[in-house]
Amino acid sequence: MVAHEMEHVFRKLDKLSLLIRPKHAEVEHSVETLKDLALRIGSMFDDPIIDPILQNQYMFDIAYHYSEDINRSLEILNTSLGKPQTDIDILKYIIYYTTRLLQYDSIRDPSALRKWQDYRKILRSKLGQITKPGEELYRVIKENGYDTPKKQRQIFNKIADIYTINGVKLGNLLELLNL
Repeated sequence: MVAHEMEHVFRKLDKLSLLIRPKHAEVEHSVETLKDLALRIGSMFDDPIIDPILQNQYMFDIAYHYSEDINRSLEILNTSLGKPQTDIDILKYIIYYTTRLLQYDSIRDPSALRKWQDYRKILRSKLGQITKPGEELYRVIKENGYDTPKKQRQIFNKIADIYTINGVKLGNLLELLNL
């Protein structure tokens, strides 16, 4: 978890996006695509735990960075790139949205929270197939907790049992690929 979060710090120092993206072209259902999905799920668990520590102990302005991410997301949302086309894209968007829901739990800045609420309204109107399952996953995570590896594994297993990629449960797909 620490190494993953340090990558965000180095990216910021290098004036790169805080969002970690793979450097390869994604191929549907490839091992690399699933690794990317795994990174996103890892961030979904790690970032909301680390963010309050960065914010409270190191005075890192998380609200500013998340607001900037909203600006970039709105630009993308208004293009064809902002519309998920495949099951794996839909799942990635659900994970992204759920991550943001968890991250914004620690934000106290009123301006950033208003911007987040406005953004959520736009997402709900344009991407209901993302926001509804994302909010359901958020509720499961909040009810279950995600502060221990055991709890994170339980949530991951629920994700693997619920979501499908071209009619194949994610969990079954991972087994087929021996991941």
